[in-house]
Amino acid sequence: EQDPKRARTITMLQVLVPSRLESPEYRQLRDEIELLIARINGRFGQPGTTPVEYLHRDISKPGLVALYRRADVMMVTPLRDGMNLVAHEFVLCQSEPGLPGRWRGSLLLSELAGSAQVLPGALLVNPWDVDGIVERLGTALELDLPERRRRLETMAKRVDALDCRKWADGFLTRLGRYSRRDRRRKPPPTLDDEASERLQRRFARARARTILLDYDGTLRELEPHPDLAIPTREIRAVLRQLAALPATEVHIVSGRRRTNLEQWFGQLPIHLCAEHGYLARPPGGEWHTLVELDLGWMRPIERLLRRVAADVPGAHVERKACSVAWHYREAEPEYGSWRAHELLNDLGQHLSNAPAEVLRGHRVIEVRARGVDKGVYVRSVFPDGKEPGRFVIGLGDDTTDHDLLDALPAGSVAGHVGGLLPSTRSNGGPRDHIHVVGPGEVRALLRELAGAVTPAEQRSSE
Repeated sequence: EQDPKRARTITMLQVLVPSRLESPEYRQLRDEIELLIARINGRFGQPGTTPVEYLHRDISKPGLVALYRRADVMMVTPLRDGMNLVAHEFVLCQSEPGLPGRWRGSLLLSELAGSAQVLPGALLVNPWDVDGIVERLGTALELDLPERRRRLETMAKRVDALDCRKWADGFLTRLGRYSRRDRRRKPPPTLDDEASERLQRRFARARARTILLDYDGTLRELEPHPDLAIPTREIRAVLRQLAALPATEVHIVSGRRRTNLEQWFGQLPIHLCAEHGYLARPPGGEWHTLVELDLGWMRPIERLLRRVAADVPGAHVERKACSVAWHYREAEPEYGSWRAHELLNDLGQHLSNAPAEVLRGHRVIEVRARGVDKGVYVRSVFPDGKEPGRFVIGLGDDTTDHDLLDALPAGSVAGHVGGLLPSTRSNGGPRDHIHVVGPGEVRALLRELAGAVTPAEQRSSE
């Protein structure tokens, strides 16, 4: 439409290989394509000139190679594609020596295809931008032969280098590296009856005690939606029992908002820490911040997360004081995980210079202000380390709890719940590491610790 004269000198060949014709949707799409081609040819065609030639049949490999080799422009414009090997095949056919017509073509490639990241000589287009495609198609047609060859040679080297063996070797090398790293991080011994009795004796004989607990996944089982994970009577009872012991402090150190913690535990005589160490409150006291932060990045990141959540049924966004989280526990597992991977790539670009960091939890991605973590709170509790005679235990279940456990003072007990392994950056001196199977076992351990303190030992602690 922009340049009708091109219809006399340029022919587009549309190859449509029959596929899934038993599907009404596919048959309807084929009919729409054929009707559109007929309209174009009827409007712009002349006797002996057909602007769009159409093949609806299987093509042999030699025939396909000939088409790749003959093409002046190859258009590969999917709306979304994981890789797209058609673009690679075109590059190889154009670069193969010994046949006429070498280095004659140019590649017009959708920027939403995975191959756009590995074929640097392609002319990239947004497949949703029709006017942009038309403009780039004109550019592709007008490239001179030296420029076409330069681009094809660049892409051919990449295709030759990145063959299936290269991809497999790279994947297996990375897999081996992570496997070796995890083998070095051996899980701590699982808490058995004997180890539990030793902990109870230490707890009972201590002159003072500090207990630091993550909430979701540690004290309480994870739920599909965070709002469902309200504390049970059992949880409140064991926390009240522990807090009633002489010289005993109980701290909930959570990524939850302060409104959740206040509502659930505000009437208990325990310390509360919200949003991974940003806000804290002593028993019966006022909330205060632990660090000063630049939060200018939050609004655009929240908009991005809400756009993605709108595309993923079951996902939702949670806004906090210094972070924003994208939850996908209720999303379809495979699709949710794929979109989470895509979102991580997008966040890496958006946060390149922002004072924020990305955290991955149990089917949740959280963007948090840099400088805030649970370790900040733990260090504020123990500014001078652990005094002699004090028993300290921390329990957590995911990677955000590494900050909590790593900040525990020397001589503490670090409890790894579920599949959490000790981190590789632990510091602060030696600690006793234990593995607790899950939240039910955590609550059982806390009940046993509370019950281990006899009345006589309570009086000696006062």
